[in-house]
Amino acid sequence: MILPCDGKRTSRYNLQAYIIRTIGYRIIDFLAQVEDFQKMLFEKKKFVIRAEYCITIDRVPDALWNEILQNGAQLDEWRRLYGLDPQPTRDFLREHPYLVVDTCHFSEDFKWRMLMHFDDLDEALDGLLIKSENFQPLNLLLEKYRGKVKCTYIDPPFNTGTNEFLYKNNYLDSSWLTMLYNRLLLGKSFLSNSGGIYFRIDYHGDHYAHHLLDMILGKENLRNELIVKRTKTLKGEAKRFHVATDTVFLYALDKAYFDFKGFKKKKEKPEWVRMHLPGTVKKNPERVFFGKKILPPPGRKWILNQEAIDKAITEGRIKWDDKLNEPLFLTEYEGIGSDWTDIPGYSNSWNFTTENSEELLHRAIATITVDKELVMDYFLGSGTTTAVAQKMGRRWIGIESGEHFETHVLPRMKKVLYGEKSEISTQLNWQGGGFFKYLYLEQYEDTLNNLDLTRVRKEQLALERFGDEYLLRYMLEFETQGNSSLLNLEQLQDPFNYKIKVREGDEMRDCVVDLVETFNYLLGIHVKKMRQFQDNGRLYRVVLGEKQCKRLVIVWRPLDNTNNEIRTLRQDQQFIEHTILPDLLGESQKPVRLLVNGSCYVPEAEPIENEFKRLMWANNQDK
Repeated sequence: MILPCDGKRTSRYNLQAYIIRTIGYRIIDFLAQVEDFQKMLFEKKKFVIRAEYCITIDRVPDALWNEILQNGAQLDEWRRLYGLDPQPTRDFLREHPYLVVDTCHFSEDFKWRMLMHFDDLDEALDGLLIKSENFQPLNLLLEKYRGKVKCTYIDPPFNTGTNEFLYKNNYLDSSWLTMLYNRLLLGKSFLSNSGGIYFRIDYHGDHYAHHLLDMILGKENLRNELIVKRTKTLKGEAKRFHVATDTVFLYALDKAYFDFKGFKKKKEKPEWVRMHLPGTVKKNPERVFFGKKILPPPGRKWILNQEAIDKAITEGRIKWDDKLNEPLFLTEYEGIGSDWTDIPGYSNSWNFTTENSEELLHRAIATITVDKELVMDYFLGSGTTTAVAQKMGRRWIGIESGEHFETHVLPRMKKVLYGEKSEISTQLNWQGGGFFKYLYLEQYEDTLNNLDLTRVRKEQLALERFGDEYLLRYMLEFETQGNSSLLNLEQLQDPFNYKIKVREGDEMRDCVVDLVETFNYLLGIHVKKMRQFQDNGRLYRVVLGEKQCKRLVIVWRPLDNTNNEIRTLRQDQQFIEHTILPDLLGESQKPVRLLVNGSCYVPEAEPIENEFKRLMWANNQDK
């Protein structure tokens, strides 16, 4: 039986509903604050924790050789990597020009003294390795590499629900797609107008990936659905056929501009083929063969121009066939289709069970790029993409997060530079040599671990004045200001000692951040010169960069209260104007922009702090 509602009961119910609604709104406000704050932290551009360089001896100034020969850690690495017995002599270095020097074994001062010998550092570098969860470096690098990548190849963790080697790949359906969507959307911005992406996937996720790629890149830009082999030998599987192949999708950024070069493979037996194809040529259809002007048969056209014909005749690759009464061409190569099962899809080395073969990567990279063009892989795995790109003379970027960055990727690239002869090295006549940089980035978890809610007087006053409104909407943003991972501008006064806490295994340790490298990427500059100076005991580290054909100079130096005295700042001004700028630019030359940390009396100088803060929070417009 339903009792009639009197006025008192109705008022009580209304009051209960009002209280529940009010509490609900407050919970929503607080959760919104937490979620917005987490999003802000995730999208914050992350610090470069450490930047190191690997370079072969033939590119190292010989003024540094003696110092290298005295470095026990470097000699031990050569023993371990290359099976050598290093001799501490300069002759030994001359005999092994592709030994790799890793600046991680040396002081920061040594690294800067090495870099001072390059007048166009970015042009000298072959590639960039980054240890990080891949969203963060894509976010940091975008300003520098937007629209510059010609070929992307990725082999992301498959949506299998199992954990493969070093991959937490139990992203199922929507979660897995969300992970990929964010990375692909960022990665799309790196592609040049004529570039494209190869995306390898197995049967668990190929149908999902197809729709995802259609959505991000446009279904009209799908160029091919390629089939690649998983293994050389088939193994029995219960109640089904053995899964023998994977799918590789090839998408252009824009099919109208896609610079597709195709690929030809060597035939098992060379053969003589006819030199014309269906079609007509309106102008100059004839060609000269062995001194005779010859027309193609009606409705046909010659496949080679005259220059190529003359060259082929000289090489003995064209002969006259008396029976057919026409020339024949000796071909050793044939075109390929979308069936790529003629080559191994996975490597035979089995460092990883899912390690892509170098032959597969060679074919993929060759179909889109030429020498010096940029290749990217942000699911790098064991490093096959970067290894092949180096051997092919391409520039490259590789991103990987697992511990195998140190155990597999970095050693592999050092062996490649040394001239290792595995897989496609012989085919490409790879000898060795090179120069690349590798970075460690702050991670989202590091940012969280550095947060310290400290309520000072102004926050306490805000709490007393606004009460719950402050707690529910503004507390996290205000009480985390000044945390080092969120950019403490006061700490930029001592830029070579800026520290945040970083987790390594189960431990937290203080780590000095590389503000110089971080700011270079935030600005998105092409780095020309990196120089180190000393004046009256003060260390200066300076960068000359270019952006949109305009020259920028960035000056970093430590400051304290005594450094801010007028006399000291005048000396600083004189040193920048009369030593640093002429060294970088030449006499009487000025940069378009001069950025300097802290107080500076140089008239045109801009404060680094303002620009650093703006760029670090570029995805958070309210910041």
